[in-house]
Amino acid sequence: TSIANSGTISGGGGSAPAAINNLGTLGTLANSGLIKGDVISTSSSSLNLQGGTGSTFGTFTGYTTSSTPVIGSISNTSSNINFSSGNILLNDNVDAGAFALNNTGTGVLQIDNPFTISGNDNQGSSATLQIGVASGATTSGTSSDSGYGRFNVTGAATVAPACSIVLF
Repeated sequence: TSIANSGTISGGGGSAPAAINNLGTLGTLANSGLIKGDVISTSSSSLNLQGGTGSTFGTFTGYTTSSTPVIGSISNTSSNINFSSGNILLNDNVDAGAFALNNTGTGVLQIDNPFTISGNDNQGSSATLQIGVASGATTSGTSSDSGYGRFNVTGAATVAPACSIVLF
């Protein structure tokens, strides 16, 4: 079973913030819209995510009732999490356990906020990592820096030669 979203899938908030809770086998989750809430998979199959095309980004973010985005989570600790194609705006912490977040397709992964990848991170040679920088960004080389996207990887981080890293 696969899911194609071009609208909004929203979690319930409170103690049940999951927008998607996969207990079985999920094919590809193609998102050119908004997934507002946690994405949880307990499957031993990889969680395969695709984004929008052209100038459209599929957004993954936390659940909130306000217009201010909050950090959510994508969790699949029994296998890899793969961004295979399309444009994805990620506003979620990622928990891959002993596995990896693989951005190895031809898509664009955009990050505008600081978040954590628990597990390994692989940025492939055909992928683009697009890092947002706000006009009021501050940098002092500490965790209090703000105004730009970054992630802290708890495992190994690999950026392949020819991977495109863009600040915007």
